[in-house]
Amino acid sequence: MLFKTFLRIFGSRSVMFSFGSIVAISLLGIIHLALSFCYNNFNWLGAFGALLTVYSLLLGFTHSVYPDFEKDSEDPVLNKGHQWVELPTVKGALADVVSEEYAKKTNSEHREAIANKYKSLVNIYYISILGTILWAYSGFIKI
Repeated sequence: MLFKTFLRIFGSRSVMFSFGSIVAISLLGIIHLALSFCYNNFNWLGAFGALLTVYSLLLGFTHSVYPDFEKDSEDPVLNKGHQWVELPTVKGALADVVSEEYAKKTNSEHREAIANKYKSLVNIYYISILGTILWAYSGFIKI
């Protein structure tokens, strides 16, 4: 699914804070600044501002949303050896031993609920990114 790919790419802190991503965004800034002076059109610099906005949106996603996704993605019922154990939802409570049917049903329902929760959120990010890039670069289209 598209949103799982998005989460894999932009959910990892190592990707967003890697030396390569910092160098890439810096190079894009230098290129946009050079284009601004070369064409005497500082809309290029404004377009780079849109790219910075997208980058900051993704950094915000990395810190605020993705840690919750990792925690939410854990199955509530785990196979511990030869028995299925439902993890307690209250700290300090004991785990319950449950049947395999119950475990599979509960885990399936949980995965579906989490997918629906984060799918809409990722769609909001896609629309925000697409809108920002269109806003930044549509002025350069000559028809």
